[in-house]
Amino acid sequence: MPPAAPKSMESRPALPPAEAARALLSFSNVTKRYPDGGREHVVLKGVSFELGHGRAVGLYGAPGSGKSTLLRLAAAIESPDDGSIRFDGVEMTGLSASERARLLRGPLALLSGGGWLASPGESVLDHVAMSIDRKSTRLNSS
Repeated sequence: MPPAAPKSMESRPALPPAEAARALLSFSNVTKRYPDGGREHVVLKGVSFELGHGRAVGLYGAPGSGKSTLLRLAAAIESPDDGSIRFDGVEMTGLSASERARLLRGPLALLSGGGWLASPGESVLDHVAMSIDRKSTRLNSS
């Protein structure tokens, strides 16, 4: 028996035409490398795709194929070595970490089955501070 068709989403308000035409997330020729001893390990090479507003996607692949790296790039936790990543029309690759956090704070969440891995030089406090609205919350490192 074939799987049931998805339920209609007719109750969702329509997006304005300009917003509906623009990709919510786009990768253009994105490459990410990591140091591996005295060599570089290329995890993603020339990845390009667009994800439209209101879409849901799943990501799967073999261990070590770059799934987590792609998600970390999409969530602006890391930056690509080459290429362009745009979120809702805004180029993210030139933004600072705090600017990326402000841009993505509300509309994007990264859920991972694994543990949190810090970026180089990032503390848990740094990670939490980027994940919440610092204007209304005071953090102490004690």
